[in-house]
Amino acid sequence: YMSYIDGTELVPSKRLYYDAKTTIKEGIETTSYNDEPFTRELGARYADRISEFNRNNKRALGALKSIISNDNNDRFKDKTSAKDLYDSIVSTFSQTSLELIGRYFDKIVDTNYGSFNNMDEYTSNIQSSMIYLSKLNQTITKPIIAWLILKGLPSQFDSYASRKYEELTEDLKEINISKLITDLISEEGRFNSNINLEANKTSFNNNQSY
Repeated sequence: YMSYIDGTELVPSKRLYYDAKTTIKEGIETTSYNDEPFTRELGARYADRISEFNRNNKRALGALKSIISNDNNDRFKDKTSAKDLYDSIVSTFSQTSLELIGRYFDKIVDTNYGSFNNMDEYTSNIQSSMIYLSKLNQTITKPIIAWLILKGLPSQFDSYASRKYEELTEDLKEINISKLITDLISEEGRFNSNINLEANKTSFNNNQSY
């Protein structure tokens, strides 16, 4: 969700789906939209895109809030978008200090998969800390980030992590962190599916024995 945090992912433009009218009164520009979209298909597409944007923005916002100390929660409680929260934090804590750098680095080094509900939350926490460090001119190289992500996985991912270490070692300069995270989320899904399948088989066999 880095694109939602740094603002490169923009809110879908409603003008592409609905007819708009712009008026200027006393120097204030106001845009109003027709209730009906250009077509039903475009209306449905806009609804899907804005829903996806809001969902991902909420997750990115949660990832940022997870690394804010409890003492500072109230200071940023009015921020409703990941970009606004990020900009506000950068503005508030713009002075670089060794302590601040260390705090965000610890958020990456000390975190592990078991501290979160799922792979999405785990990797989002690491990504948001990476952004903070980058803003403080302390960019961590991709090989180290990949290693830290894999290091924090539980034992059930050992086989997968071993294969990934070998795969990523082939070209350290071309490591794609976003792809690694996508692969991990997919692997988690397959792992959970296998667990559910085995549980269903066990339940079926137990029922058959009666």
